[in-house]
Amino acid sequence: MSLAITDFTDKVAVVTGGANGIGLAMAERFLAEGAKVVIADIDAEALATAEQALNAGDRLLTLNCDISTLENNQRLAADTIERFGKVNILCLNAALLGEVDGWRASDVGPEGWRKTLDTNLDAHYYGVHAFMPYLREQAEARIVFTSSSFALMSGLGDPAPYFVAQSGLMAWAECLYWDLLGRPDNRVGLSIILAGNTQTGPYFFLKEELARTADSPEEWDSGTWGSRDYIAALIEHFTNTGTPCDVVVQGMIDGIREDRFYLTPNMDVHWPHIDHRMATIRAQGNPSFFEKTLCVYRDLDADPTET
Repeated sequence: MSLAITDFTDKVAVVTGGANGIGLAMAERFLAEGAKVVIADIDAEALATAEQALNAGDRLLTLNCDISTLENNQRLAADTIERFGKVNILCLNAALLGEVDGWRASDVGPEGWRKTLDTNLDAHYYGVHAFMPYLREQAEARIVFTSSSFALMSGLGDPAPYFVAQSGLMAWAECLYWDLLGRPDNRVGLSIILAGNTQTGPYFFLKEELARTADSPEEWDSGTWGSRDYIAALIEHFTNTGTPCDVVVQGMIDGIREDRFYLTPNMDVHWPHIDHRMATIRAQGNPSFFEKTLCVYRDLDADPTET
């Protein structure tokens, strides 16, 4: 039985991490397709800006919400039902790259580890747990996880907690897929976006640090992030080569309409890295890089564009 949703008119979509990047592009597209949208985001200022930009009137509900706890997800679900009476599409999109106490595997502290996994992995479980009873009430329903190409390239190493979370998220989504498939009365579809390099928000905190230290470069924490010039070049490289968010969202819309689980709308540049990793595992070798372009996190003083 197909669980595709082909018409989004009057559907209710919830988007976590919806105030910028891919999440904001999701909200914009769902509204354009005739849906009602709930945006949850921890950044109150970005949320207010998004609400003003979307200008969707009573078809949009914005909620300042930290989705890293079960209680907040339950409150988000309750507020959604109170406002719109139902939910059809749950986009668990919120992500945190790892701006707390570094990201290198042997340096990251317990706070950085816990905060990154709370947001990138545990929150996705909490969201499913809180919303599933309401999704099951609908004739058409779907959960969409936003993950990363890093779920398949964890051998790259840094930012370590983020890689761990994305690998775990993909495993959790696959487990949930098989669970739902085995239920004869199930009407909840499932997709996971494995997004490649995208013009989106993971580097916001580093951009803020670059701006903050523009007139006082001695305040830059090179021990955690590498040289300041290196990080500036890294951000410029990924921003210039990243896929626009609406391309990723178009891939999501197509996947929902075609009832597909794995969505890889901008992964072309990543497949050789993934294939290389799989071949190395089969050969019982040691982790190695296919080439340097995507390895900017490891060699912190290298040219980010070096191949």
